[in-house]
Amino acid sequence: MTSKPGELERPFEIGGVYPNGTNLATLAEGPRFDIGIAGELSWIADTGLLMTNERISIHEYMTFDTELAPFNRTVSDHDDDAFTRILVIPGGQGGDGLAVSGYGETVMWLIRTSHDPNHYTVTVRIAELEGLENESANDAGRPLITHSARTQGPDFPRGFSLSEDGSTFAISLKSGHGFDLYLMDSSTGEEIRQLTTSGLDSGLENFYPDISEDGQWVAFSSQAGADGRPDLHVINIDGSGLAKVTDTSDVSEMRPSWSPDGLKLAYQSQNFTDDTPNWDIYVDESEVILDVIEEANASSGLRVTTIGNMSVERLFVEMVDETFQKGEMIGIITALVIMLAVFGAVVEALIPILIAIVSIFAAVGIIAMISLARELNEFTIIVTIMVGLAVGIDYTLFIVQRFREERDNGLERYDAITNGGIHCQPHSALLRHCGGHCTSWHVDHAGHLIQEFWHRHDGCSRHRRCRLANPATSHPWIDRRPRKLADYTNHWPTKRQR
Repeated sequence: MTSKPGELERPFEIGGVYPNGTNLATLAEGPRFDIGIAGELSWIADTGLLMTNERISIHEYMTFDTELAPFNRTVSDHDDDAFTRILVIPGGQGGDGLAVSGYGETVMWLIRTSHDPNHYTVTVRIAELEGLENESANDAGRPLITHSARTQGPDFPRGFSLSEDGSTFAISLKSGHGFDLYLMDSSTGEEIRQLTTSGLDSGLENFYPDISEDGQWVAFSSQAGADGRPDLHVINIDGSGLAKVTDTSDVSEMRPSWSPDGLKLAYQSQNFTDDTPNWDIYVDESEVILDVIEEANASSGLRVTTIGNMSVERLFVEMVDETFQKGEMIGIITALVIMLAVFGAVVEALIPILIAIVSIFAAVGIIAMISLARELNEFTIIVTIMVGLAVGIDYTLFIVQRFREERDNGLERYDAITNGGIHCQPHSALLRHCGGHCTSWHVDHAGHLIQEFWHRHDGCSRHRRCRLANPATSHPWIDRRPRKLADYTNHWPTKRQR
């Protein structure tokens, strides 16, 4: 994004921020002159390069290597470690538009022959980006659209966007008293279709279009006249399904940009209810777009359907949510029936489920804090709930079963609780398997902590026979001597016990 600390304090710099609004940082700054190093910006696919419109001493289109951020550009023109000149705009001329195709293969730019709105000629040009370096913006590539202020007036194109493969582009052109959007062929510059007509019909100014990655949608700003406050709209690439995304009378929303997955819109916004309205960057979930379309379908005889990443993703999430809700309800009811069968009482049956639910809420809270720092998969919460319920109920049943086994072996209630809890931790320091021996602890009737070993020569299995062995049975490998608790920290069997 372009940024500067004050309205007129200094030129534009290159800034960046995470989609969740964190880690706002300056990526590059330059000499404090004219528009600076960031007139317009466009990513070059996933190369980490940003193409930018710079005007310090010479006006030029350059690439910036974001791997070198933060970077301080000290030269007034030419290349340096992070910036490479692609196109040079001759002195006295200007550049007011820039777009790179999604694949990063094609670049499109605008150039004005002067700053005089009564005499300049504006040309939109296109070229293959590969091999383009230090060339004249007037001569490189080929012209697509030419606008003469002398014959057509001062209103030149207001924004354009290339499709993913660069074969088509959407552009805002003067239409009647307003501006309309057109889809055009990149190879010939010829019109494929007119996307909007409200500029011609009502004088609305539709500008700064951006084509989604899947090529199905065009997002744009629209305002009533030069003094109006623009709102965001989207329209299908075939000109159908026009939908209003924002409707704010006191806020201006402009220059929308699709996220790579086609699920979000980033845009700049200025809130005039603030004492000092500033331009800020916002991200809007594009589910609003589908909601608007569905509402329009319900209230009109025209049925509009959509297909693409955004639509498929929404349908998939809805199916997952519906299936998950049904599955969890069935799972909880089934678990409750099992709990009732095991405990034989409603309150006791509910306690494990309630404990599992409380643990899930705690886990979700932790996940929410983590999500502030990094983006998490949408299934994280679903998996957390599933595992939380399963593990919580499973271990509850395991502990109760161990308690009952110890009671069946003749232990008193509190001894059974202690011994059962110890044996339910097969990987803790309280239960070790040493070669052919099993070792565990329990509290005897005198209140002593007793360590016991069982040799495997009598057919003791690795776990179960050790757990079920009766501590009262005389055995040559049982050490009945009371010890301090500290003695058991690193205690292992003696040679005789092995």
